[in-house]
Amino acid sequence: MVGYIGVQSLDDASIRIGILGVDPDFQNQKIGTKIISAIKEIFKSVSKIELDTIQEETSLVNFYLHNGFQLTDQTEEIKDGMHLVRMEYKKAVA
Repeated sequence: MVGYIGVQSLDDASIRIGILGVDPDFQNQKIGTKIISAIKEIFKSVSKIELDTIQEETSLVNFYLHNGFQLTDQTEEIKDGMHLVRMEYKKAVA
């Protein structure tokens, strides 16, 4: 196994990514991007995908920004100096 993802249905229009990981030996090979693309295709009927990531981990935040997610103003301090930030991908309305 080189990568994994956990997805939860929130309602008919939205899903939540709970976890996404790629084995360190396989990182920087676009596997995470392929997983995100597959989720967007599998759940093409939903209009929103949300997730939380560690705000201080700029590589994680940038990964999701690169894959079409946007930062929200929703944050939660999980310990001193570490915050979760909510990110959302909203499908463009045709």
